[in-house]
Amino acid sequence: MDSQYILGEFTIEPGHHQVWYKGACICEDPKIVNLLIALAKTYPECSSQQTLLKEIWQDRVVSEWSVARLVSDTRKLLKPYIASPVIQTVHGRGYRLSAAIGKQLQMKSVNTGPQVTQSDAEQDIDYVEDVPRFRVRNYTTGKVISVLSVTLTLVLVSVKIGLTLLSEPTESLQIAEQQNTWARVLWVDDHPQNNQTERQRLAEKGIASYPVTNSEEALMLLSMHHYDLVISDLGRHGDSLAGFKLVEKMRNRGDNTPYLIYTILPSDEKISLAKQYGAQNVAFSSDELFQLVNEQIAAELASGSSQ
Repeated sequence: MDSQYILGEFTIEPGHHQVWYKGACICEDPKIVNLLIALAKTYPECSSQQTLLKEIWQDRVVSEWSVARLVSDTRKLLKPYIASPVIQTVHGRGYRLSAAIGKQLQMKSVNTGPQVTQSDAEQDIDYVEDVPRFRVRNYTTGKVISVLSVTLTLVLVSVKIGLTLLSEPTESLQIAEQQNTWARVLWVDDHPQNNQTERQRLAEKGIASYPVTNSEEALMLLSMHHYDLVISDLGRHGDSLAGFKLVEKMRNRGDNTPYLIYTILPSDEKISLAKQYGAQNVAFSSDELFQLVNEQIAAELASGSSQ
């Protein structure tokens, strides 16, 4: 028997790490599923940040912002399906299910496997007294040979695929980000090698950065994925104002992702012009950049957690 949690039109299946909405699976993220289950178990009480850290990440060491990031991601996932917020922030105490969704909370047990009756078993197998011998009905020699042939074919295909994968280089394959990642940055620069030190330092703090070399790639990725911050150089590919033009395009299409410009030669005019185009600020040194990154991401997460 497995338990299901019913939250209005949503069904949470812990055993499969799935969230369903009106018969369609909309999420298979174990952390989001575990967050919703933890809040369902304690409703109508709230769950503290420390309790959720222990429930979801157990003994793993993660950033103090991990819960806020997860709450924000969960809200964004469910927002298209329900008008009212599913998770409520209780300032100074933690999080809980909102009253609108909590009052619809139900839990039920479901069977996860087929039930085999004695009569069903007797239709397929004849036992002779207590002798541990049996015969299986409805299997002919031709069927057995066919099954063996298919099985052998599948084995040969699997071996061939395995040998092919082993022969392919895997250095460029990246299937997941670091486990301690709690924020994501899109970094736009036509010379990404110049920022390797800064990107490594961000990674050590649990902030994953994804480099692209032009504005077109950046706009495409922003339309497909969520980022907590964009960092851009000012000039690239012969265009000395490329960084300003990118943020202007983002704002014109309704993308309000926080935006920083990372450049050299400090000037108040650059800061003023950047803000006119829609950027949050300009950094002229690595230390200044890290300070602004922390401020902008913290503000973004705080904004997402208070909704």
